[in-house]
Amino acid sequence: CQEWRTGYWKPLELRTGKAVYLYGKSINCFLLGFCTVFGGLLLYLLILIGIGAIIGYPLYDPISDRENIQPIFYLVLRIITFAASAGFWSMAGLLMAAIQNDSFIAVTMPLALNMTVDYVLRRLTGGGFSTMKFANLSAIPENYILSAINGTVVFILLGAVCGWIVTEFLRKRVENEWYS
Repeated sequence: CQEWRTGYWKPLELRTGKAVYLYGKSINCFLLGFCTVFGGLLLYLLILIGIGAIIGYPLYDPISDRENIQPIFYLVLRIITFAASAGFWSMAGLLMAAIQNDSFIAVTMPLALNMTVDYVLRRLTGGGFSTMKFANLSAIPENYILSAINGTVVFILLGAVCGWIVTEFLRKRVENEWYS
């Protein structure tokens, strides 16, 4: 809505249209949340592997340990699932910012929403379920690959629902010129 108010939108209107632009913003928000966490955690893992090789306690030795790549594969799947979770929570922040039209809401609301939803789920289920169960790779016993796929797909679908809600809300808001 700030882009609409400042006129940033006008040159793009001829090329894209409202719906494509708003869906693009939503997809961009999810991918930025995903890639930021994925890149940061993957870089951290690579630094740990490098430090381990330097001090003589390797986390993974690619030369002599080609068959035993399971721990690294597990960590990469864990990073992907956690990054998908971060993408969803950035979409939740975008949704709250679209409703309130305040950029500071987008920064603080993902954490507040995560804590609130986690608290409510734990209270309703007697502590047996929380938001971190989706990102946990032990959700499906004995198969962490299916657990990673399950968690990642759940967060992508939740992000898609948030993106659709954001797009519809902003489209109606901009069409009615209610962007104060």
